[in-house]
Amino acid sequence: MKVTIELDLSNDIFGEKSDSYIEELFNEMVEDTVGMEVSDISISERPEKKANPNKLTKETFNPDAFKYVDLGLPSGRLWATENAPDYYTHYEAVDIFGKFLPKAVAIAELVEECKWTWNSDKKGYDVVGPNGNSIFLPASGYRGRASGALGSVGSSGYYWSFASYSQASAYYLNFGSSGLYPLDGNYRAIGFAVRPCRELN
Repeated sequence: MKVTIELDLSNDIFGEKSDSYIEELFNEMVEDTVGMEVSDISISERPEKKANPNKLTKETFNPDAFKYVDLGLPSGRLWATENAPDYYTHYEAVDIFGKFLPKAVAIAELVEECKWTWNSDKKGYDVVGPNGNSIFLPASGYRGRASGALGSVGSSGYYWSFASYSQASAYYLNFGSSGLYPLDGNYRAIGFAVRPCRELN
C-alpha cells in the first residue's frame, strides 16, 4: 500500500501553532506509515504575506486623526467613528494603539449601555448611546494568520480589547446578526479589527 503525506502550512489551522508543534505532528504522521510504502512527502511553505500600505504602525498612528463621538456613556468615554484601517494581531494592536485600544471594561460598557441594532444593508451594528448619538461597527470579519485570507466579512465582527485572556490569547468583542458575544477569548496571532476609544482621563 502506497501513501502520500501532505502537510499544507498555508491552512489557517496551523496559524497559531509553533514550528515545534508542526514538526511533532509531521513525525507522528510518518510513524503511522510504518509498514507502508511512502510514495511522496510534501510540505508546503507558509505563504509570504504582503504588507498593506494603509495599515497603521506605532510611528504612523495618530489618535487625533480619528473623529470621536460622545455616546453619553457613564464613564464619559469617547468612541472613534471608524475602524483603524486593515487588521491587527493582538500583539500589534497593543503596541500600536496602546491606551487607545479599548479595555475590557470599555467594551462591556458599550454593550450594556447602548442599543445595538443589526443593519442588514450595511452589514454591521448601529450602536446608539444613552444620549442618542451613535456609531456603526461593521462586520469586518478577520484575517487569518497563516494564509492572510479574510473570513466572515459581512457576517461577523471581531474587535480586540487591550485585556489578556491567557498567555496566548486575549479578550475581544464578537458579534453577528444573531447576537453579541462580548469578551470572548481568542489567539493573539489572528488579525482582528480595532476601534479606538478615548478615555476621559
